[in-house]
Amino acid sequence: MMDPWVSPGDPVFFPHHANIDRIWAQWQKQSEENQWDMGNPIAPRAAFQIPLWPDAPPGNVTLDYRLDLGALAGPRLEVEVGQVMHTRGMSLPGRPPGFLCYEYA
Repeated sequence: MMDPWVSPGDPVFFPHHANIDRIWAQWQKQSEENQWDMGNPIAPRAAFQIPLWPDAPPGNVTLDYRLDLGALAGPRLEVEVGQVMHTRGMSLPGRPPGFLCYEYA
């Protein structure tokens, strides 16, 4: 799974990422503060990822950071991180509505 171009073909790829998402959702449910907790640098941290985005802007990811979801977003080609932090589409007051619509059992 080290090669970003072929890793989705690895049979372990989707169960691995689905479990990470499930664990993240469990952690978020533990506290309201966890629901909107965001951070870490925008630039890739692993050396093999740097050539994929050599001009990454400086700074940290925030709830306002724009994600390009391409065809996954339909007519909305970009959403903010804050719009995908809650699996049921909730958002903070005064922010754009959430984008997701699922829940882990």
